[in-house]
Amino acid sequence: MDITDFVLFPGMDALDHSASVTDYENALKKYFNAAYCVSLTSGTAAIIVALQAVGIQSGDEVITSAAAPLCTAFPILSTGAELVFSDCCRTHFGLDIAGLQHSLTRKTKAIVEVPMWGYGIPAEAIELWAAEREIPLIFDLAHCAGTQYNGLPLSQFCDIACFSTQKNKMFSTGEGGFLLTDNEAYYRRALSYSRMGNLNGIDFGVNYRLSPYLAEKGISALAELPDNLNLRAQQSQSIIAQIDHPAVRELEVVPGSIPSYQRLLLQSDQGGAALASYLVKEGIPSDMKKYNIWPLYEYPVLWKYSADCPNAEHLLETTTTIPVHQRYTPEQLAQMATIINNYPY
Repeated sequence: MDITDFVLFPGMDALDHSASVTDYENALKKYFNAAYCVSLTSGTAAIIVALQAVGIQSGDEVITSAAAPLCTAFPILSTGAELVFSDCCRTHFGLDIAGLQHSLTRKTKAIVEVPMWGYGIPAEAIELWAAEREIPLIFDLAHCAGTQYNGLPLSQFCDIACFSTQKNKMFSTGEGGFLLTDNEAYYRRALSYSRMGNLNGIDFGVNYRLSPYLAEKGISALAELPDNLNLRAQQSQSIIAQIDHPAVRELEVVPGSIPSYQRLLLQSDQGGAALASYLVKEGIPSDMKKYNIWPLYEYPVLWKYSADCPNAEHLLETTTTIPVHQRYTPEQLAQMATIINNYPY
């Protein structure tokens, strides 16, 4: 039987949940060691649904990193919540605990932490801080399928973990996303909200259900993730081992963490923007240039949420990305390393 025959005519449960989607969610739960999973149409949908699940309402404050992407900020704003930007740490993209304390108000109802480009954070610290204050902690792990801290997936250190499976992510369904949680109440709210309130006429919701066809793609892609992670790590280590430029180094890896290497992050004291411009000119793409990445409060659409976040500014000013797709050949990796080593400073 052709795959399209199977997914277009699947068995359906009471929530119009196809067998393909159920199998995909079960595979995700097993891989990430999570109690509950909701597959969704995008990573954006995952953040929106997670915020709804923890009860975010108009006027509530949601803290996130100033170094996060617009793709994190916009879903938060779509709920009617107020953005509060907090600073990250000086040497990594995890939120700074002292900065969180400064950002905290009585209106704070959630924190959205965003590890960038697959690099880990000291997740236990923020997990404990949020739990002590009974603030729901959401991780935007769009880049971090496979990232570990102390031998566990990062999704183990938060109340709800949100993932994207868009084409440029660690494994892809073309377009899609999912969320994971061990909290049954959050799961039931997320499922209801993303399935039109179960059409019960009592609960409000919208349709963010992933299609069975994309779920089938997800099952196949997830099975390939371990090999892809190993190859990306090998590609990254190959480039790092060949770099001998005195002003260029890998961004510090948080002790106890294993990056997914969605991108290899290089840092230069001479300025990441200058390094990125040079690399792009030499044919090596950089997310910093492709997406024009700044601290979020520097974008005109977010000026009203201005904040003082010197660590975020420092990281984004000194860091650039290097692609490490698993299909690169050793010759291509060596060529990239040579270009990096020839960077004038």
